[in-house]
Amino acid sequence: MSRDEERRYIVLNEIQKLMLCHYKKYPQMRITDVFKLLYQNEFGCGHMIANSEDSLNMILEEAAELKSYEHEAAEPIGNGLCRLYLSVLRSDLSAETLNRFFIITANQPRGNARGFEEKAAAFKLLCENGGLPFNAAEVARMMSEYRAANYPAMRHSPQYRQAYAAFPHAALPPLCIPSSPALCRRVYA
Repeated sequence: MSRDEERRYIVLNEIQKLMLCHYKKYPQMRITDVFKLLYQNEFGCGHMIANSEDSLNMILEEAAELKSYEHEAAEPIGNGLCRLYLSVLRSDLSAETLNRFFIITANQPRGNARGFEEKAAAFKLLCENGGLPFNAAEVARMMSEYRAANYPAMRHSPQYRQAYAAFPHAALPPLCIPSSPALCRRVYA
């Protein structure tokens, strides 16, 4: 096995573990939510922030929509990234700091279509093998549509947002070190 094949095998093994872990934790996930997880793992935030004030307003609007902050503050999503949930606003970070994390992460180029396609293929295979309860043909169909649309950033499904009241933002965990050492300890625990 070449080094590239070995690296690919390790990455795909880790991504399968990540998908299984997230489905166990969030059983209301839909195919779209798995794609969002894979997207964030590969590309990070996935959209450049043109205006930091608009980004901050989006975070404040999402925070206002939350019924509660019952969600953990952060969780690793692999590939050197974590999801920071708006529950961090409760005690760990200000909305302005969360917005800075989001902007810095969004503006760092990462990932590529090939990496995402490999992860999507691992998702389809996991469905075919019964590891996840989604229809593999539906996963393939949605992936084909997603590819044709040139891999746009996406939102969580309405079912996911309603069940978990979550508005996660992908960020680089090292960004939180100067702002909140306690948050970093929870991310890396």
